[in-house]
Amino acid sequence: MVATGSAPSHWILDSLGAAVLAAEDGVEVLELPWRRGRSISLAQSGQLRHALAVNGFFCSLLAEARVRVDSELVMWWPARRCAAAWGDIVRPDGYGVWAEAGRQIAFLLEYRDGRDQAGQLAERLEAYARLFDATGQRVPVLFVFPGPSQEAQARKVLSHPTVLLATTAPMHGQSPSEEVWLRNASWGGPERCRLIDLLLPPPAC
Repeated sequence: MVATGSAPSHWILDSLGAAVLAAEDGVEVLELPWRRGRSISLAQSGQLRHALAVNGFFCSLLAEARVRVDSELVMWWPARRCAAAWGDIVRPDGYGVWAEAGRQIAFLLEYRDGRDQAGQLAERLEAYARLFDATGQRVPVLFVFPGPSQEAQARKVLSHPTVLLATTAPMHGQSPSEEVWLRNASWGGPERCRLIDLLLPPPAC
């Protein structure tokens, strides 16, 4: 028996589980947005770590909303739905709307692995600028990095005159709603702020 594994266990929804969910909703299995082959391919995909990180981001907000009566994750679009809406221009990892204390903020999520070249990040920002021009709406783009060094390196090139962006490299146990967000220099001040406060003007020096 192996006492310590090399990776955590992951579970996927199989046919029996899909049948249970369908029965609970009073629909046929084929009416669910689930396919067995897709579930198996995800479990074997090299993108599994990335998908878990993105889902963890939004699930962290959901968990906080359960214990705070004044907060709510109003909307969460996964990458597939974002791609269906805007995939011909840019494909974010997610779109969300977070509400807290009577205010709310919409955002697009970019979960990066820290290995991007400067040109790749610049291309992402240009794509978001085109998206906002096409839709006539502008929301903050949130970049999450695996560690402080990757965040600091990326911030050297993460700048755009028309794209509002903020970065973070959250420590274990920190919620994305906390004071972990650092806005780009042309938009905000040098202090990190809460997610709900990103659209507020920075405090006067």
